[in-house]
Amino acid sequence: TATGFAVAATTISGITVGAGGAASTDGDDSVFSTITSAGGGAGGDGASGAGPANDGNPGGSGGGGAGHPSGTAGGAASPAGQGYAGGGGGYGVSFHYSGGGGGGSGQAGFDSDAATNWAKGGYGLSSSIDGASTQRGGGGGGGHSNGISGDSDTSSGGAGGGGNGGDRYTDSAATAGTANTGSGGGGGYYNGSSQPPGAGGSGIVIIRRLTSATTAGGDLTLQSTDVTA
Repeated sequence: TATGFAVAATTISGITVGAGGAASTDGDDSVFSTITSAGGGAGGDGASGAGPANDGNPGGSGGGGAGHPSGTAGGAASPAGQGYAGGGGGYGVSFHYSGGGGGGSGQAGFDSDAATNWAKGGYGLSSSIDGASTQRGGGGGGGHSNGISGDSDTSSGGAGGGGNGGDRYTDSAATAGTANTGSGGGGGYYNGSSQPPGAGGSGIVIIRRLTSATTAGGDLTLQSTDVTA
């Protein structure tokens, strides 16, 4: 939550920092008191053949669908209001054969045939709760199983820590989401054998509490009557 949650001046306990999901596994929830930030949904599994297993899983932000000739759906954001849905995968125009991008905390993941942004993860949101503006919660980029140079994209992770999808043309491995940002890992790809996706980044719990305050309108004491030019 951004504002408005009271934190008592006592020992703080009961905090769970969710682990990022491994391959085909949803991320774990992060919890503080009554606040639960849902873990991200896993991306679809392209090795499972046609069917629902190719679709991205729902989560705090949804996972991207796997690349598949029949097309796949991205996972929904669930519960609503925490993040955005993942993009759909497929075998699109110009032999785009890739998974969809994972949803970010600030933007949905892109579909695999979305013009120049195909397969990119959604971007994360920025927060200054720790005193510095930091972007977190980027969606992982979809994996690219095509061998066409014009379709190659090795920087498909969403801004804010999203991992890049693996790329067949450049034989680049998928990368993990950045730790302590709650970001998604990049999708794997196929080059004769299945190449693994990157793991999701772990979550983070930041607590900022007012420890002292100056009361407006209090009495002031005049210390000097000297006049300076």
